[in-house]
Amino acid sequence: MLLFMADQMRADCLGAAGHPVIQTPNLDRLAREGTLCSRAYVQNPICMPSRATLFTGRYPRSHRVRTNGVPLPTSEVTVADVLTGAGYHTASFGKLHFTPTGAPPEPHLKESNQLWRDHPEELAAWHGPYYGLKHVELSSGHNFPGGHYGAWLRREHPAALPLFKQDAALRPPTGAHGSWKSALPVELHASTWITDRTIEYLQSRTSTEEPFFAVCSFPDPHHPFAPPAPYAELYDPADVPLPHSRGEELDSLPPHFRQHFRGGWTRRGPVEAERPEGLPEAHLREIIAHYYGMISLVDHSIGRVLDALDRTGLAENTLVLFTSDHGELLGDHGLLLKGPFLYEGLVRIPLLWRLPGRVRADATMDQLAGHVDVMQTVLDLVGVEAPAGVQGQSLAGTLQTGDGSGLRPWVLTEYHTGYDPDLGLKQLRTDRYRLTYYGHPHFGELFDLQADPHEERNLFHDPASAGLRHQLTTMLLDALIATEDPLPPQISFA
Repeated sequence: MLLFMADQMRADCLGAAGHPVIQTPNLDRLAREGTLCSRAYVQNPICMPSRATLFTGRYPRSHRVRTNGVPLPTSEVTVADVLTGAGYHTASFGKLHFTPTGAPPEPHLKESNQLWRDHPEELAAWHGPYYGLKHVELSSGHNFPGGHYGAWLRREHPAALPLFKQDAALRPPTGAHGSWKSALPVELHASTWITDRTIEYLQSRTSTEEPFFAVCSFPDPHHPFAPPAPYAELYDPADVPLPHSRGEELDSLPPHFRQHFRGGWTRRGPVEAERPEGLPEAHLREIIAHYYGMISLVDHSIGRVLDALDRTGLAENTLVLFTSDHGELLGDHGLLLKGPFLYEGLVRIPLLWRLPGRVRADATMDQLAGHVDVMQTVLDLVGVEAPAGVQGQSLAGTLQTGDGSGLRPWVLTEYHTGYDPDLGLKQLRTDRYRLTYYGHPHFGELFDLQADPHEERNLFHDPASAGLRHQLTTMLLDALIATEDPLPPQISFA
């Protein structure tokens, strides 16, 4: 099995999803040769909890990684643990983010940037095991020489290290938020290094019949928006479609929207969305063009790995999966990046599956799905029993036949943060509606996504929608009860 991951990539930024500008020929190839899940959602729109859900098949409130900065408990069983136990060789190249990059330099927190600074030679020689993976080569951070990638640069190309900085940009920065044209050569970029290491690994698997599980995980297109040449110039800002931005009707939204738009949001961590109101259109267009360029570099890198899979003769028997840990607001509703703003652009993600003979080719799966379903589906497709505690449903039957009649009619998304004020959100997405519940009688969100696909009219306090709100609130309560943590398992009746 080969798992490709991007970071902060929207579901609509695919040619196969109908995007009018962006060029993603290799991901489009995966869609032609497999199935595109058109309505796949994260269970938390922040990096660490989302990745923990993908790798454990469990909801954030179950695996307890409620936000960034919380290490995934080593007691949690990952898909890598299960496949390793089933005789697979397991490896990962690139970003994992199971432990915090900003953590103190504790020996078990292997993704701590401070730990790498304090013990560079020791960690460069370390390659696992790590959360069930036998072999790991890490790239941590964004536009940053972290992990094994950083150790490689410092050893082989030390002159490249200053090129990560904004003041080394190929052109003077325009002032657009977190956006510049990186001077780092593309051959030294993290995406290229991750690709090279993955290809070398695949070539090594041709000499053994041992099955493998490989993760190829890119830190892009997460901000800063700093693609290298030629991707920094691939898209003309004049050609990019502008987001559907509202910035109005704030009184119908919860208080943190108004605080955020008016500059009163208190930053206490790295996952706050930014306020682009008043942002010059030229700056927003530049950000979007650079974001697209970063995606096209990821797409090119994936194409190189797929070509290697073909050359090695492994493609016919390898399950290939592509997804992202969450989306990007990218100017939607006057917002950038991510945060407690659970709009479609942030919580809906790309999800592509390919397995000849087991997954339909050139197909679209329109049923609701989530990252919580990935582990169960993977294990079903490769014929390995799932461990106790996995909470997702299997999509394997639907991917093979197209029949989704047995799938649940909703997906859950959670958000918890330590910002002021503390926010704990639960979101229910059904075929037509989404309810975001705050546990507060005076505010919430309710959108009819069929009549209002851009999420402009909040119906939470609409008298005509009171019955619908009650129905969805009851459904949310039912879903929360149905997804309570089943662990630890009961071993007797008394």
